[in-house]
Amino acid sequence: AMMKPRRIVLTLGSNDADGSMMPDLFIQDYRQLLSTISSAYPYCDIIVNSVPPVLKSGENSAERQFLIDQFNQKLAALCVEMGFKFLNSAEVLKNELGYAEETYFEKGSGGFSASGVNTLLTYVRTHAWQTEDQRPDTENIPQRASSASSAAAPTPTPLKHTVYYEVENQDITRGSVTG
Repeated sequence: AMMKPRRIVLTLGSNDADGSMMPDLFIQDYRQLLSTISSAYPYCDIIVNSVPPVLKSGENSAERQFLIDQFNQKLAALCVEMGFKFLNSAEVLKNELGYAEETYFEKGSGGFSASGVNTLLTYVRTHAWQTEDQRPDTENIPQRASSASSAAAPTPTPLKHTVYYEVENQDITRGSVTG
């Protein structure tokens, strides 16, 4: 809230393509998320980005990619229904076989490589949605520190952080969450 975002681009769903969530439930959850965000930031442009593709060499890749394609079709329809924009970045992240372009993703983790991130960000920039700034107040938005003044001195040993959390309203039908 402090940053008063003008635009939010959502890229979610890769972890849901493991077969544990069917497209209708995925869309139901996404609908709730979009409603919550648009209620919290009614002035904000909300753009739903497609779920990224998977590598062909991955486990159950054909089933996972089929599910992701279903998610993306339903996301596009949801955006039309709710009045949001859909950004189909999957079209530049896929190879000619319909799977993720191998140079765009890390083989072990499936996360984006530097090349993949650059391709995605270029797509987002070149397919921008041009709108007027609707934010009611742009005063007191924290400014980014310049790279010269924000460069922290390196530490000889990494800092250790311990994080504790509590799970509320856990839905055990969708997997386990621990804390």
